[in-house]
Amino acid sequence: MAEKVTIGNCELWHGDCREVLPTIAVGSIVTSPPYGVGKEYERGGRLEWLALMSGFFAATDAEIVVLNLADVRCHEDKLIAPVRADVVGRKNAVTAQDVIDAAIAGRGRNKKEIAEALACSEQTIDRRLFGNNARGSKAEAQTRVFLSGAAASDLASVAGYYLHDSRVWVKDPCWQTCQYHSLSDRAVDEHEHVLCFRKAGSVPTFDRARLQVSEWGQWGSRSVWAIPSVRNNDDHPAKFPDELARRMVLLWGFGVVCDPFLGSGTTGAVCAELGLPFVGIERDRRFFDLACERIAKVGAGETAVQGDMLLPANAESSTPQGVTRTPG
Repeated sequence: MAEKVTIGNCELWHGDCREVLPTIAVGSIVTSPPYGVGKEYERGGRLEWLALMSGFFAATDAEIVVLNLADVRCHEDKLIAPVRADVVGRKNAVTAQDVIDAAIAGRGRNKKEIAEALACSEQTIDRRLFGNNARGSKAEAQTRVFLSGAAASDLASVAGYYLHDSRVWVKDPCWQTCQYHSLSDRAVDEHEHVLCFRKAGSVPTFDRARLQVSEWGQWGSRSVWAIPSVRNNDDHPAKFPDELARRMVLLWGFGVVCDPFLGSGTTGAVCAELGLPFVGIERDRRFFDLACERIAKVGAGETAVQGDMLLPANAESSTPQGVTRTPG
């Protein structure tokens, strides 16, 4: 069952968006969902992410869906053949036959003991026997770039949504996750995508009057947004900037705005500040409580807070007996 807390014109649900979304009516969705990059709340990996996003698109009936997503730049893929680099030079005279002879002479020796006997490194043993010049590449899965936006677009089309617009968010470089950039030909992670999907057949009304003329020229009509990242992720591992959420809401927020992956409550706080009706959904209790506290501080409309319960969508009744309400 999902718990509901109402703060002013904001409804916050503690539950799974795939169960809650079919029971509520919203005009647009503005969210930064899990990226599937291995955060503590993403233990299921890529398959879990695909199932989550597929279920999300199937559950919603919003006319507009806006997603902030990042590509996974080091996605492990065990189907990729390991790196086999030719040995172009040798720093010592140890040959493949020397390694074989040492192994035979010292039957039962492990690789470390063979290397010590030949006065060479264990990597040299691998190079001579297998011609592999990449450290650790045989044991570890190779990585590739996974285009999360492309995957989301495919899932959206199955659910009847098509890509209507897109932006590129230029953020601060993620040096911590790209520590070996100087030794690699791969780019540092410093941009993400903002994708706007529109439900086929829908005719939403975009309110250009929300933006000042200067704002439309500076970023509303521009495809690249340079916005600093959140520097302090002390209470949530993946916050996104208020300014990014604000732009997404102002451009594409239609009717009741919903964030089904509420997280720390950024989208809800922005909607509260703008005076827009909002619905947020979060399944992690820690983050749900964090979002409630943050949105309550904004002081959206009245500050009355009430509790309510909702049965899953497939239950016989969506209003169980014994509803409890907490006065504000």
